[in-house]
Amino acid sequence: MLKLGGLVFNNTVFRSGIVWDSTSAILLACDPNKERESPHARIIRTNGRTSVETSVGFNAHSLCRLGDPGKGFVCLSEDGFFGLHLDQEFSVGHIFDTDPSSKDRYGSFRLLSMINEVVYAVGYQGMVYRFEDNRRWIRFDRGLPSTIDLQAIGGGEEELCAVGRHGAIWIRDRDRWSECASPTNWHLTCITSTPSGEIYVAGHRGTLIRGKGAVWEVVDHDSTKSDLWSLQWFDGHLYAATIDDVLVLDDDALVSLSPNTLSSSYRLDVFRDKLWSFGQFDVAFWNGDEWSTICKADA
Repeated sequence: MLKLGGLVFNNTVFRSGIVWDSTSAILLACDPNKERESPHARIIRTNGRTSVETSVGFNAHSLCRLGDPGKGFVCLSEDGFFGLHLDQEFSVGHIFDTDPSSKDRYGSFRLLSMINEVVYAVGYQGMVYRFEDNRRWIRFDRGLPSTIDLQAIGGGEEELCAVGRHGAIWIRDRDRWSECASPTNWHLTCITSTPSGEIYVAGHRGTLIRGKGAVWEVVDHDSTKSDLWSLQWFDGHLYAATIDDVLVLDDDALVSLSPNTLSSSYRLDVFRDKLWSFGQFDVAFWNGDEWSTICKADA
């Protein structure tokens, strides 16, 4: 079931989103008719009834909280420009300008992720950066080859896991990166952890694998061949997003949460008792029984 409501943003598509507090979200959006000629990103905070908005002059596509909801956020473009909202101030910069050792790698940035209250940025050519309290980005990829293209990072306090194209899986343990034997060659795009420390990774053609350390296995769900773009652990279950649906893992089968309910999905986020879905054309949350729409985009 879908409970309709919320604002409609015209001439807009949503690129990504995060939960800001229990009732509102921060969205990255753009005007698709102006995107190519005029790089930009609209940053919208909305609770579905009202909204406030600012913009940056670069195509930010990834968004991540800084610490607890409501504290701050950072957005990032493929070429390294970032916008930072922290302590009620907003500033912009470039990742490569904050670390002089960055000059030997110029890949495209793919994703921001927060792990144990620390934000990381990953990208092609094996790039991994960590955001420091002094508002600088520090390289965290020494030991990773520049021949791998990373698309996501996750894990826990003791072990980081970076994944990417062609099934790449790299683990950082005791300050050292090491490659893991991967059970797939499909591109891997997203990652999440369970409370017990097990890691789930997903990607193209419905690929879903799980493991920890050097041991990984394919979850043979045989449920979908759609690309999977986001994973979240919520209320004791694994959830996955395609571009138009949210799935839940049930007895090693990925089942649609509410078939033909959402017109789009892409990124998932969790806050307290709600699972949020951010798609190109709608933003909604799941309370365990039904979806409620926060806002929609009309391109």
